[in-house]
Formats: sequence, structure tokens, C-alpha cells
Amino acid sequence: MRPPVPSYRLLESQEDLMEWLDRHANASRCAVDLEADNMHSYEEKLCLIQMKAGGEIVLIDPFSIENVEALKSFLDSREVWMHGADYDFSLFLRAFSWVPRQVFDTQVAARLVGYRRFGLASLMEECFDLEFCKKSQREDWSQRPLPQEMCDYAALDVEHLLELADLLLCKLEDTGRTKWFQESCEAARTQAMERPMQEGREPWRINGSGKLSRRGLGYLEALWNWRDGKARTRDVPAFKVLQNQWLIDWCLALEEGRPMPWPRRFNEQRKKQIQALVNPVKGLPKEELPEKLRGKRLAKDKGWDGRVAGMRKVRDAAAQELDVESSLIAPRWVIERLASQPEEAEQLLLQWQRQLMRLDENLLSPET
Repeated sequence: MRPPVPSYRLLESQEDLMEWLDRHANASRCAVDLEADNMHSYEEKLCLIQMKAGGEIVLIDPFSIENVEALKSFLDSREVWMHGADYDFSLFLRAFSWVPRQVFDTQVAARLVGYRRFGLASLMEECFDLEFCKKSQREDWSQRPLPQEMCDYAALDVEHLLELADLLLCKLEDTGRTKWFQESCEAARTQAMERPMQEGREPWRINGSGKLSRRGLGYLEALWNWRDGKARTRDVPAFKVLQNQWLIDWCLALEEGRPMPWPRRFNEQRKKQIQALVNPVKGLPKEELPEKLRGKRLAKDKGWDGRVAGMRKVRDAAAQELDVESSLIAPRWVIERLASQPEEAEQLLLQWQRQLMRLDENLLSPET
């Protein structure tokens, strides 16, 4: 059934925010969700913060309330429950250079107790027989004033989140996986905090660029910069100017000396503009072209295949016994890397994952 729209308040002033935070100072936990305009603007912005504490829901407008120090202190001093928190971590970091200290993710909990459909709408339907409408998910959350339909949608995203958390916590306790959950949530927060320090790769090295030659990469850099400039000028996401696959297809055609394929909407003037962009790349000397990035090759000795097979067998048996997805214990790429570099086990797997993989045995021995 469709859930009724809960009551909520839209907070657009510092005074209203402070009053609400003070009134719920004794709350030990809260539900939080965020909305952004990633489908509509060149630079993604945090557009709305939804919170529920003490049984009350508020929608906080970060465009109107610039000073969020009191909100950050409030969230840092209690349990914060979110669903699919990884994306929200990125939004918090971009907007405030900060994430809450203790975030528990109901999506992580759902996967750990065996749910295969772990989106919020799917869980609400399966756990509470509530049918969530996701129509507003891709709307422009930067528009002001926000339509009531979108505000209703935002409020519903946190209305039942703490109920879901309680249900999943019981299942975690019953299955003995509470510590796994806590470790997983802390690791996700730590990884999110470290992510900005790991960035720095040229943004034009998009999916599919690895198969291009150095000259193809030169074409790609020129084309990506052209598209990025258009997107910035129009204040739209780059994919609304041109999708990545067109860039890759153009570069492959140029490498192979084939005619470039064109979107139907491109007129002759636009085609000539694109050709003028790539023509200078054709004459560049090799040393002026971008380097191909070489990933670290795995060292595969004669026992590598056996170690991979052995670890997969242990992982799959554990997953079947626990009734969880095998990739939750160890994705394939992690197993393959461990087979070459067992000393990286602590960096690649959490403690509970290492225990299930039985890495304390001779499974990773070169003689295996």
C-alpha cells in the first residue's frame, strides 16, 4: 500500500534550525537523507537535508541556512542512520568537508542478513508492505521553491528508516553479525574520508579509454575538454551535452581511419567544429601525446590458479551457509589480488571477511 505522507517542517532560517536541534538535544539517534541536483547542474550541489529525530521530520534547506556548525555538532554526538550512505558521504564532504562520526547504513545491514533486493523502496515493500514512489528521485532539487510533491517524497525517505534499522538490528543480532555490521560501517566512513586524497587522475580518462592508443587518448582529451566547456557554459551535467560512449566511439574511429559516427542532432557546422578540434592531434609527435596508464600486473606463479580456485571455493561455501551474496565476502578482483599479494589481506578485507575466508590457513601459500 502507499504510505501516508508524514507531517514535516521545512526549515529555511538559522533560528528555526537551532530551535529544532535544541528541542531534540536528548535524541540518541536520527535518520538522515540527502538530495542533490546531479542530474541538472554542471557542479553537483547538496540541495536538501532530511532528518527525523524524536518522531519529528524536518527538511533543511542548505541554500538558505549557510551556517551548519550546530547541525554538524548535533549529528556528531549521536547515531546517524542512512541508507546507501556512500553517495551521501561524498555530498557531505563536498559541501562541508566533513561526515558524521558514527553512521550506520541500513543498506549494509540488509545485505549482511541476506536481502538480495536492498534498495530502500524494495526493503520498505518487503519489510512493511509499503509501496514507495520514486518519481521525484531525478527531479531538479535545486529549484526554489520546492514543489510540495517533492517535499512529501523527501520526508517519506526518512519516515520509516529507524523502524527499518530496528528490524535489521534484530536480524543482525539473531544471526550473530552485529560486529560485522559495525566494522563494515566504520570502514565505509573511513574509506569515504580517504577518497579525496586518492583523487587526481585526469578526469578525461573515462571508462573505455584503456583500449585507446596514445594518439586516441590525445583525441579523447581534446574532445572531453570541448564537452566539459560546453557543459560548464550551459550549467548542465556533461552527459547532457554528449554521453561518454560517443567520445570513445569517435576516438576509435579516428584511430582506425574510419568516418566518425555522428548523433542525429549534429548539424554540419557542429561536425566541422569537432573535426577542427581533433585535427591538430593528428600531427602531434608521440612524446607530446598522453601516456597510457599501466595497471599493476598481478604476479601469477604456477600456484596462482590453484589459490584463486581454493579461495573462491571457501568463499562460496561460506556465502551459501550464511545465505548472503558471495561478493559481499570477497569480490573476484580481491581474491585474484590476494592470490598474488597475500600480505595485503588486511588492506583488502575486513576482519570478519578474513575470518570467513580462512586466510589464517595455508590457502595462500605459494606451494598450494
